[in-house]
Amino acid sequence: HERIGWLASEKGRMRFGDRYFEAGYTEQVVTGNNADVGHSAHALTFEQPFSVVPFFFGTLATFQGWDATQLRVSEISESGASIFCEEERCSDDEQTHLAEKVGWLAIDESPFGDQPTMIQAEPIIGVAMQTSVGESGMLTGLMADWVTVELRGIYRRPVFFAGIPSANGGDHVVVRLQAKRTDCPGSNCFRVRLQEPGCLDQVHGAAENLAWMAFESGTFRTDEDALFMTGLHPVGGGAVEASSFSPVAYY
Repeated sequence: HERIGWLASEKGRMRFGDRYFEAGYTEQVVTGNNADVGHSAHALTFEQPFSVVPFFFGTLATFQGWDATQLRVSEISESGASIFCEEERCSDDEQTHLAEKVGWLAIDESPFGDQPTMIQAEPIIGVAMQTSVGESGMLTGLMADWVTVELRGIYRRPVFFAGIPSANGGDHVVVRLQAKRTDCPGSNCFRVRLQEPGCLDQVHGAAENLAWMAFESGTFRTDEDALFMTGLHPVGGGAVEASSFSPVAYY
């Protein structure tokens, strides 16, 4: 089994102290970026532009297409992002993916310019009061080798999230995360890398960029009194059918 980090948030633009974020989901319109069949990246627009390019995260929220696919982002700006589904090509060469819904989260940098930037929020369930409950940052030049991310904060039960990888390279990749807390020099940390399908060379010669976020497990309250939940959930492989999905219960 693997463990998957999850988060649940109200839709819309909200704030954790000095950090603005926006959560939303698309309609069932996100397909592959395949001009041969009239498909292109889906452009989404934020409710309000951010002052700088935000850290951007997303995941498929439906299961319309049966072929294994990963989200890629072709463009991110202060006002929106362009995303598409990229299928693996080990099983077949076609890249026509049925339209999916995508849930997404964009969070800005600290106005003080710290890297990584810390997140303050009011905890409700799962964690004692502490100065910071999370932090976020950006990785550039990521390839197939493991990269260690050291955290500024100290967390009891952190959940790690990786953003949607850029689309600099043409080969399909997924982002792999690995908690690695015992040998970090004076801090929590985790590791991240890109992994290609088994039929490829596992090198991924193009450097990619993606956002990351660490967040304490629990339930938190935004400045607008909305709930924001994070946690870890074990999942396993198996036949692709409704019974193989594992339900997540909110706190």
